[in-house]
Amino acid sequence: MPKLTGKSKKINIAIIVMALLVVVGLGGAGYMYRENAKLKKDINTTKQKSPEDLNKELIAKVGNLIILPAEEAPTILTVDDKTKLKDQPFLQSAENGDRVFVFTKAKKAIIYRESLNKIVDAGTVSIAADQQAGAPAQANTPEGAVQDEPATNPLAPEAGAGVTAQ
Repeated sequence: MPKLTGKSKKINIAIIVMALLVVVGLGGAGYMYRENAKLKKDINTTKQKSPEDLNKELIAKVGNLIILPAEEAPTILTVDDKTKLKDQPFLQSAENGDRVFVFTKAKKAIIYRESLNKIVDAGTVSIAADQQAGAPAQANTPEGAVQDEPATNPLAPEAGAGVTAQ
């Protein structure tokens, strides 16, 4: 085996270092490519759900806890600010984030807390006779929490009422 001179040793070491850098770089590039492909796949499989799909899921969850009126779809409201609901007895037990299901034909309202998967309260809703004829009116229970807008939503929240429609 021939002896390597100082210059030859430096060249061999440089070649080995370069080869190691190339191998590490290719390995890193391969890893990043795989991670990128996983993220793209996750984005494609976890598409954002439409509000209708979210409402269907909520109705199914509540339907597992209580028998719901089958003949109508509820108006689903979210409690945004429980402090604005202090004067409404039906909504006293509601917390921010709770869902209020209002069934106008069946005259029922349900407060659902998704974080606990529990029905917080359920009761009847008194609807004025002129509201059923299509004129704007307020629901008595929850008192004033929602107001009728006949052209769009049978029970839409009042401005600043502490609830928002889904």
